[in-house]
Amino acid sequence: MRAAGQFAGSASDPKPDIGKFTPEQIARFNEDVAYAAKEFRKELENDWNATLDSMESYKDWKFTEPWQVFLFNDGGATELLLTDADGNYIKENGYYQLDPEEAANIKKGLDAYLDKFDIDKNDPEAVASATKTWAVNYVYYSYFSAAIVDDVYTEDAFNADNITKTVSRISANEFEKIVRYWQTADSFLSKTAAELKSAYFEGNEMAIPTISGITVADKRSTDFDGNSLEGEHDVLSIVINGQDPKAIWNFGFTVAPVHYYSGEYKGKDYSKVNYQAGEFGVKFGDSEFMNSVINAPSKIGVPVGAGPYMASTKNGGAAQKASDFMNLNMIYYERNPYFETMGKNIENAKIKNFRYRVVDTDQIINSVATHEIDVGDPSATQENIKTIESANIMHEEIYTSGYGYIGINPRFVPNINVRRAIMKAMDTSSITREYYQGGLADLIYRSMSTTSWAYPKGCGVYVSENGTSYEFDSLGKEIEKLVSDAGYEKGNDGVYSKLLPGFGTDRLDYTFTIAGGSQDHPAYKVFQDAMQLLNRHGFAVKVETSATALTDLTAGKLEIWAAAWSSTIDPDMYQVYHKDSMATSVNNWGYKYIKANKNLYSTEWGIIQDLSDLIDAGRSTLVQSDRASIYSEALDLVMELAVELPTYQRKDMTAYDLAIIDENTLTPESERSPYNGLFARIWEVNYYLTAPNG
Repeated sequence: MRAAGQFAGSASDPKPDIGKFTPEQIARFNEDVAYAAKEFRKELENDWNATLDSMESYKDWKFTEPWQVFLFNDGGATELLLTDADGNYIKENGYYQLDPEEAANIKKGLDAYLDKFDIDKNDPEAVASATKTWAVNYVYYSYFSAAIVDDVYTEDAFNADNITKTVSRISANEFEKIVRYWQTADSFLSKTAAELKSAYFEGNEMAIPTISGITVADKRSTDFDGNSLEGEHDVLSIVINGQDPKAIWNFGFTVAPVHYYSGEYKGKDYSKVNYQAGEFGVKFGDSEFMNSVINAPSKIGVPVGAGPYMASTKNGGAAQKASDFMNLNMIYYERNPYFETMGKNIENAKIKNFRYRVVDTDQIINSVATHEIDVGDPSATQENIKTIESANIMHEEIYTSGYGYIGINPRFVPNINVRRAIMKAMDTSSITREYYQGGLADLIYRSMSTTSWAYPKGCGVYVSENGTSYEFDSLGKEIEKLVSDAGYEKGNDGVYSKLLPGFGTDRLDYTFTIAGGSQDHPAYKVFQDAMQLLNRHGFAVKVETSATALTDLTAGKLEIWAAAWSSTIDPDMYQVYHKDSMATSVNNWGYKYIKANKNLYSTEWGIIQDLSDLIDAGRSTLVQSDRASIYSEALDLVMELAVELPTYQRKDMTAYDLAIIDENTLTPESERSPYNGLFARIWEVNYYLTAPNG
C-alpha cells in the first residue's frame, strides 16, 4: 500500500500532483500500477468464467446474457436494473429486474465492437470470445482510463505499450480501490511485502544469523520422545518462549535436504554451505531467490521428503522431472529403501510400488465399483453406499475434521436481533433428514467440529443471554417480534426497515449465497425454506449459488451464506474469532466495520472483546480440562454474537476393494479419527497374496 498512501488524491482532485514527487517515486508508482493492472485483468477474466457458471442464479432477474451479469457484478452497472418513476428499484417475487431498454443501449456498444473487428456473427465461438474481451475491457477501462487510442480494444491490447498509456491515466483513488477492495489486493500485497523485506535486508544479509531457540545436536546417541534410538542421529531442538498448547502442531514440517531448497544464484552455489560459519543455503531476504530458486519448476514438480515412498517413474526408479512423476493422470511412487523408523520390525513399506490415478470427484464411486482403482474417497451418500455394496466393495465412515455452518456478516446485517431472527428461520434438521440420510451426518449446536476434545458434549440449541432461543420458528411469530422489538417497521411493500445512524436505512433485503455453482448442497433446501418463511414475515430474500463464493468470503463480500470450515487438530480459536486476528476469516464477521463503528456495534464490540480474552486465556494454559472449559464459554459468545449458525457434522467415506486390500493391515478401528484414517500408516498396508476366498 506504499504507493497508494503516497499518491492518494482527494475526491475533488483525484489526480495527484506529479510535480510534488521525485522521478524515482513516479517510476515506482507506475511500476506498481502496471503490476496491479496485469493482476486485475486476470481477476476480471476469472470472474467472467465464473459468470458463465452462475447464469442460472439470475434467471428470475430476467438477465439473459453473461455480459449483463458480469457488468452488473464486476462493473457495478446498476443502470441495468429496472426502476420506477421515482428511481426505486422494481422487484418481482423478491428479485431485481433487468431494464431491457438500458440493456439494449449498452448492447449497442457490444454490436459496434463486433462490427469494428469484423467478428462473424454466425460463429458462436467467435462471438463468445469477442463478447468476453469487450465485457472485460468495459470494466477494466472503467478503472484504467478508456481515454486511450483505439487499439486498446484489440485482442492483444494488453501489452507493455498500452500498459504505459493506461498507467498515465489512472487516478490514485481508482488504484487504491483495486489494491484494497478487489482480490488483486492479495497478490499485490504479497509482492509489496516481499519487496519491502528484500529492501530491508539489502546489504545486511545475515541480520538474524542464528536463533537461540533452534539448535541441532550433531550425531549423538540419545533417547528421544521416550524411545531409545540406535546409532548416531542429528536431533533438532526447538525451544519457545512462554506456554503455547498448540506449539507442537506448529512445527509439523518435513526437514528437506539442502539441494531441494537451494542452488546456484547469481554466480554462487548456495547449496554448498558451511553451517558453522552461519550459512543456511539461501540468499537471505531476497524475494527473487525465493521465486527463481526455491520455486523453480524443477524443484516444485517432484516432491522430496523422508517418507515411506518416493517419487517414481512409470517403470520404476527415482523421478527426475515432473512429467515422469505425473504422466497421463497417473502419479507413481516406489518404496523408499531408507525408510526404517516407523514401528517395530518395519524396515520399509510392505508394498513396493503404487500409483495414484487422478479421477474426477463424481467418478470416484464408479471407479471403485468397477475395480479400476483399489481405494477411493467418494462422497458419503446412501446412493454411493448402495453402489459399492452391490459391487462387494467395503467402506468405512469417519467424521470429518470440520463442520457446516451458515454465516451472517454484520457489515450487511448490522442489528443483532435481525441476525438472530434470520437464524431462527433456518430448519437445519432437513440436512440430516433429507440430504445426509441414514446417520451420515449429525446436527451440531456450537462452532467447532465434534471430533475435537474441546467440543462441549451434550450441548443443545443455544439460548442467548436475553432469553432468545435459536430454535427454528416455523410460524414466524418470534421472528417478527425480534425485528419489531428492534425498532424496524414495515414499509408499503411489506418489508421491514429502519434508519440506523452511521449506516443508513437498513432494509431487510438480503441474498443467501450457496458456496459453489450447484444447488446440490446440504443447505440449499434450508435456504429455500428460510427464504419463503422470511418473505412471508417482512423480509425480501433471494437464494443464489456462486462459484466465486469462497473467494468473495475472503474479502467479506457476502451477506448471508452457507459453507463449511475445516478444523485443525488443536481447538485454538484465535485465527477465526480473535479481535486481533489478521486472517481473512474475520472479514466474514465484519470485524473491520465493527471496530470502525463502535457506536453502531457497541453490543458486538463488547462480545468480541470478551471472546478475545477467553481465547487468550485458552492459549495460556497446557491443562486440557481448563482449556475445554474456557472454549465452552468462548463458543457460547460466538453464538451470542449471532454471526455463525453451526449446522451439521458429516462423515467422510473411504471405499476399498476387499479382494485386493488386506483389511487386517489397516488402522485399527479404535485408533481411527479424522487425523488418523484407514490408510494413515500406509507403510503397514498390504495386499492379499491370494484372494481372501482362496
